Amino acid sequence: MRFSTTPKKNGKWVELVLIPGFATPAWALQGVQTGTFSVIYGPGKGENMSLPLPWDQTYLDRWFTFLKAVSERYQNRPSFLKIAADGPTSVTAEMSLPNSPADLCAWVKAGYTSELLIGAWKQVFANYAQIFPRQYFSLALYPPLPIASATRCEKGNLINDDHAESARATAAIIGLGVDNYPGKFVLQENGMTAAKNNTDPTGAYEDVKSYGGKVVIGYQLVTSAIQHPSDMGDADGATALQKSLQRGVDANAQFLEVWEPDVLSPGAQNVLASIAAPWRPRPSPCPRVKRQPPHLHPPSLRLQRHLPASRRQEGSSLLPHTIPPFSLLHSPIPRLTGL
Repeated sequence: MRFSTTPKKNGKWVELVLIPGFATPAWALQGVQTGTFSVIYGPGKGENMSLPLPWDQTYLDRWFTFLKAVSERYQNRPSFLKIAADGPTSVTAEMSLPNSPADLCAWVKAGYTSELLIGAWKQVFANYAQIFPRQYFSLALYPPLPIASATRCEKGNLINDDHAESARATAAIIGLGVDNYPGKFVLQENGMTAAKNNTDPTGAYEDVKSYGGKVVIGYQLVTSAIQHPSDMGDADGATALQKSLQRGVDANAQFLEVWEPDVLSPGAQNVLASIAAPWRPRPSPCPRVKRQPPHLHPPSLRLQRHLPASRRQEGSSLLPHTIPPFSLLHSPIPRLTGL
């Protein structure tokens, strides 16, 4: 892994997304509790693979050790502004876990509880805050499993699943970040679209919106509006892009993640320019004015290099890359210097 010099030259910033879960190498799983679960979206969708149990302490400790090595090499890079928090995850940095009927029964058998998951995320946030003192760390929402104390399996079917318990766990995990790390924690949702029949049924859009003004918030488009306009709210790609990005603007997001085909498309340039224009930072008439806190700073747009491997639209990879020099998009979220 290496950093490009392009972000620094062009005033852009870098986000790192490092994915453990299913991608954990075999040597790192030695002595770790694992289970066999299905890949629920993205590359390898439908395959059964070995997944470390999210609360396994050996797994988490090895993950944190790896992150310390990453930090030693990269934390002082000026362009490195944000890292995705993960660990108790599976296929991406979203906080998703396999949730097919068979998977849910496997989780019950493995001893899953919301408290175990919440405890794992508590460790993750504490370690990210310590290991990356100059960076923000982000949580990409996805509903925890609907498993409560009365949930059980009978003949391969989940009995007494509890979606209220899933919502409680979501609120508890978000609260760990918002309450304990308000100056470093970023909350985002990776499925934004203007399509009425494709909006997120989990309410993550509104959840993220509700934390505006408390922490940095942002959204990732669910797929390329130019390539899949019907999934994004209109038959015309540019119009679908505009409608989808406007949802982020309406939520007062401070960054929006846009897929590369939309950034490169000639037909999308007017849309991107119109959305980005009000967000561009203006030079301050007084250079000694105290920097605003992160949640009050101007928002930004950033590029996603690949098509998404999302739960709604299959693609190649969900790994974000830096904005290339041909992009006209800025990233004025303040840098955490002096920590």
